[in-house]
Amino acid sequence: MSSVSPRRVLIAEEDKIVADLFALCLREMGCQIKIEYKEKAIRDAVLRWKPDLLLLDLFLPGCSGLDLLREFSQTTTKAGRQLPILVVSSLGFKEVVEQARKLGAIDFVLKPVDLDNFRRKAITCLM
Repeated sequence: MSSVSPRRVLIAEEDKIVADLFALCLREMGCQIKIEYKEKAIRDAVLRWKPDLLLLDLFLPGCSGLDLLREFSQTTTKAGRQLPILVVSSLGFKEVVEQARKLGAIDFVLKPVDLDNFRRKAITCLM
C-alpha cells in the first residue's frame, strides 16, 4: 500500500463539459480533483486546498484569468514548491501565450483540447 497521497488538481473552468473532460482524464491518472469557476471559490481553493497543479482558463465570469495567473504565480503548494499553472484557452494567439508565460504559466493548452497533448502536459506539470 502506497503512502503517497494523490496529486491535487484544481480546475478553474467555467465550461462544465470541458471541466468534466479534464476531471475524467486527471482522475484516470490518479489525481484528486476540485472544479471551481467563481473567483472567490478559486482563490479559496488555491489557498486552503493547496493544489499540486492549477488548470486555469483565461476567461472566467467576473474576473480575468491573467489577473489570477499573476496573483497565483507566487503561490506555493503543500509540498512547498511553486504552484505549476497550466493555462487553458481558446485564444492561442502568440501574444496571449507569451503573456501567460511571462506571468508565470508553466504551459498552455489550446481549446478545443487534444487530450493526448493535455495528458502529456499535465504529467510534466505534476512531476
